[in-house]
Amino acid sequence: MTTLHSLTTLLFLSSLLACGPLFQSGDVDPGAGGGTDATTVDAGPDPDLRPDLIAARPYLDQTPGDYDSATAWPLVLSLHGYGSNGADTASRVGLTTRVDEHGYLLAYPDGTIINGERGWNASCCGALYSDVDDVAYLRAVIADMSTRYHVDPKRVFVIGISNGGFMAHLLGCQAADRIAAMVTHAGTMFLGEPPSCQPTAAVALRHSHGTADETVAYDGGAWTYGMIRISYIGAVAAVDIWRNRNGCSTTSTGGSTDVDLSIAGAETTTTSYAEGCRDGQSVELYRLQGSSHIPMFNPAYIDSAIEFLYAHPRR
Repeated sequence: MTTLHSLTTLLFLSSLLACGPLFQSGDVDPGAGGGTDATTVDAGPDPDLRPDLIAARPYLDQTPGDYDSATAWPLVLSLHGYGSNGADTASRVGLTTRVDEHGYLLAYPDGTIINGERGWNASCCGALYSDVDDVAYLRAVIADMSTRYHVDPKRVFVIGISNGGFMAHLLGCQAADRIAAMVTHAGTMFLGEPPSCQPTAAVALRHSHGTADETVAYDGGAWTYGMIRISYIGAVAAVDIWRNRNGCSTTSTGGSTDVDLSIAGAETTTTSYAEGCRDGQSVELYRLQGSSHIPMFNPAYIDSAIEFLYAHPRR
């Protein structure tokens, strides 16, 4: 079931019901990734619970057809790219159609208008010249979902594309107490900001990026808006940051796979750092040779990305 959550829904928290459904997901046999038995411990009010932020920026969510509040479920937070929105991205990537198969709760919020387009303020230090605190907002979304549904706090995951990928990295840096693992595509970090990324816990990462990306260059680059120049780091540099933050060694394993269906064969080279990582939170780089900004994602890759998240709960 998909719902649009707003302040009205907050008045009925005790019922644990969402607003009226916008559409009903199809009937699919549940997969192995669904709910697990868990005991809820009352730790008092959640400081991230911000009804004011949620009321100002309602978001869409979706639950598996066999959702049962007696068990704890993974939560996947989907972050759209610049100029897009939560519903469009979650649908195009295929996250909405996999809710039942993989058994997860899905939240797909929207960013705000930045430089005329909808996007995320994915900067800790003002690179995007926006004063919107999207880290606080997304923490509030996670807290709100955890109040309305039985979310497994050890299995809160993020999938971000482009600007949403930048936002996922920032969220990992500043909300590692909430996020266990993330999958990002074509979104890294802004130049000069990595030193401020000091997560309180290890966060697993799989980052994919096309070498022919002309929007967010694989090796890093810059955008110019009038007199403003905004620089960002490359894919390898972003992965190295998380490898170092997670304490992984430089020892790696590799392989190849087909991520972009618009390119014949297995165009993607994979590099995985798993040795020595704190709490088993490994880091992976998927290098899509010749692929552009947004590839024609292989459905099998989306499934494997979800499986990567599931393999990296908080320890």
